[in-house]
Amino acid sequence: MERAGRALSVGAVLALASGLAAGALWAPPAAGQSTASDDPAGQPPLQGATLPLEGTSWRLRDDVRRGVERSSGPEVAAWMTLRGGRLEGSGGCARLRGRYGVMGDALSVTLGRVRRGSCGEQTTMVQMGMADGLRRASTFEVQPSEEPFGEILTVRDAAGQVLLRFEPDDVAALEPGEWLLEAWTADGQRTAADESQPAVLALRPARTSAARRESSGEAVGSTGCNGLVGRYFRHADVMSFGVLERTDAPCSAALEVQEAAMIGVLESTFLALDLPPDRLVLTSAESGDSLEFVASVPLERSTWQLARLKGASVPDHPVTLFLEAGTASGIGPCGTYTGGYRTDGLFIRFSDLRGAAADACADQASEDALLRALEQSVLLDRSQPVLRMLDAKGRVVAAFRQPGIA
Repeated sequence: MERAGRALSVGAVLALASGLAAGALWAPPAAGQSTASDDPAGQPPLQGATLPLEGTSWRLRDDVRRGVERSSGPEVAAWMTLRGGRLEGSGGCARLRGRYGVMGDALSVTLGRVRRGSCGEQTTMVQMGMADGLRRASTFEVQPSEEPFGEILTVRDAAGQVLLRFEPDDVAALEPGEWLLEAWTADGQRTAADESQPAVLALRPARTSAARRESSGEAVGSTGCNGLVGRYFRHADVMSFGVLERTDAPCSAALEVQEAAMIGVLESTFLALDLPPDRLVLTSAESGDSLEFVASVPLERSTWQLARLKGASVPDHPVTLFLEAGTASGIGPCGTYTGGYRTDGLFIRFSDLRGAAADACADQASEDALLRALEQSVLLDRSQPVLRMLDAKGRVVAAFRQPGIA
């Protein structure tokens, strides 16, 4: 019931733009709908494992050229993904494509021609450093970290000298997305979002550049009391909003404070953008104040519908997956199934998966393929509204969508 209430609240907010354009006041959702996002009592994060080289999206942290180490900076989105012998990514200005080979800790990369594009000096230098480092790559190492998703991928040349260092790229998708405010921080004090009314931010991209991680479009939302609409601009891990139009409904004292905190952050000149799994954190570069959001459709406690399955066709009837508190369940090709899982939002491992049907059914091949794909899954790839599951080689073994979305 809570999930249905949240979906209704977000849907109501998405009608805001037309209401503001008409000069009408937006009516907030009914009281009693909560945006509190309690952590599910699931299994502890996966321990003793590092992210696989293949399948993970890696973001360039720094490169070393002629003995000089240079940081990429948050404004440059230089990244790569290695899957099935193919390298795809960006130097921050133009796309990178090539081939690679891995044997043990040995790594060999062949890049195609890299166009320089019309980018600033910093971005161009980062792109040149990344391309040069990949062409000279000889070995790699993924070093574990005590911090969640803090692994470092280090690429070295034949002499063992460091060429490039990467860290996991954004492991959630910013857009198109709908985000519920969980907490806000002002003057160093963190405050939980008011539970009486949901505060929502939805992003509708109009222009995007996947290579540069640039996008712009319409931002629509609510402070929990008044509606918001305006423009947003994203460049790598830097974000800004234009002037935000607001409705002027009266607010409670608590919601007035929350609204002021939200506007104070959103109307900052620049915002630092962080996207851990199922979360969005926007931090003002001027004041250090921040807004913490959670995805309206999180990985856990949401129903996912099968859209693609390795080695088998997708049945005509809905095949679903539901994750909660360490138990995986759903409707498979042959009926209900259940099992266990562990996840930290990026890794995932399933165990003891079994169907409820006592006898084989007409879709037994699809049932076996589904359970096999889940058991092979190691890595999650979120790109709203799609959830992809990858094996240890970075191959997509299953893909799910939010129900009702083609």
